[in-house]
Amino acid sequence: MGVVQRRLVAALQAEPKRLFTVEELAEIAFPGEPIERKHAVSVRRALKNLPGLDPHLYPAGKSGTRGWRYKVRLVE
Repeated sequence: MGVVQRRLVAALQAEPKRLFTVEELAEIAFPGEPIERKHAVSVRRALKNLPGLDPHLYPAGKSGTRGWRYKVRLVE
């Protein structure tokens, strides 16, 4: 498991009931860096490949608009 995945697992396990946006998780995974699209893509890829964990993506916002976001919650 890589550094990004370890940081995501720690954040999701610390607050299992909380819904995180991908942008919030990117800030956790890449502290001190300005968040760009490549960071969000990296977080989505890391979430998809988490071993033994099943994070669910919940759409939030209106489909087809620039405000469309995914929220992530850990499901055990």
